Amino acid sequence: MPPSAFVCAECGADFTSYFTPRVHCSRVCMAAAYRRRLAGDKNPAWRGGKWGYKGVGWAEISAGVLRDAVCAYCGGVPGIAHHLIPQRFWRDLDASNVLTNLVACCAACHGARPEHYWPRLPDEVFDPKMHVRTGTQRVRADIRPYSSCVICGKPCKRHRSRFCSYSCSNRARWKIGIYGPDLARNFTSAG
Repeated sequence: MPPSAFVCAECGADFTSYFTPRVHCSRVCMAAAYRRRLAGDKNPAWRGGKWGYKGVGWAEISAGVLRDAVCAYCGGVPGIAHHLIPQRFWRDLDASNVLTNLVACCAACHGARPEHYWPRLPDEVFDPKMHVRTGTQRVRADIRPYSSCVICGKPCKRHRSRFCSYSCSNRARWKIGIYGPDLARNFTSAG
């Protein structure tokens, strides 16, 4: 069987392949197409992007926090000035940039900080004169690392899952009638 001729959907190059149908000439073109197709708010993990404005004099403030510092969590080389109380919970954006609210942090530790997932500001740090409870933010207020099971309420094991286990998933299927008495009768009569 001779190879078939195709045109790459990404770069427009002509190529031949024994496998049909082909859309991209290489993995590089396929990855570029996926990156473009799943960029920004088209990605299912999109949380709203970055804030363009961090406050008056943010460049100087963050440079001052990072100067002669080590990561507050692992002792490594810092690269990020981390807000202990995220900016989305502050009434005044510039007030969140006080030195008592900032620590030097490396990129690995910064991504693991739980403050990024707070849906509400905890009571022990909430001050009604300075903070808002649920946050004025660019992302949804209900972000959690894992969702809760719709049957039992326990945390799910995967991010976009609705059930914590197969037993809860099956309970939901029995409830909505995917499994029913006819199906149960078929299983018992077949054995």
